[in-house]
Amino acid sequence: MKTNKKIILTWDDVMRDLRRYAKQDGHIKVKNIYGIPRGGLVIATILSHMLDKPLIIDDLHISSETLVVDDISDSGLTFRRALLSFPKPRFPKTFSPWIMAETKFTPSIFWHVKKKNEWIVFPWETLESSKLDRNKHGNKDA
Repeated sequence: MKTNKKIILTWDDVMRDLRRYAKQDGHIKVKNIYGIPRGGLVIATILSHMLDKPLIIDDLHISSETLVVDDISDSGLTFRRALLSFPKPRFPKTFSPWIMAETKFTPSIFWHVKKKNEWIVFPWETLESSKLDRNKHGNKDA
């Protein structure tokens, strides 16, 4: 995948998105929050504090009242794998501030759509560490 444009997000950018989510009524029915490792853990921890909801790390406690988060739904495979691995029947709410237009999984809530030729660098990443999230096909798998 040829990347022509890097979008480098700041902590202010991320916090603006998370405060936007916290202002919505959708989180009222959320009982706890689960973050998909790696980038989802950062967002889940911040939202856990903002919303005063427990952060869970054991997917056995995921229910229909759980908010499952990731930083981006790029290919959508990470969300799909995570949701398929949860014990059934569970249909948790999902949130990701960013998605790729061609994602195979669209979260319940998202705000930003990136193009194929764009690469998002989150503030908890460096340009080098963000490459660790590439799968065997060379695409970021989130």
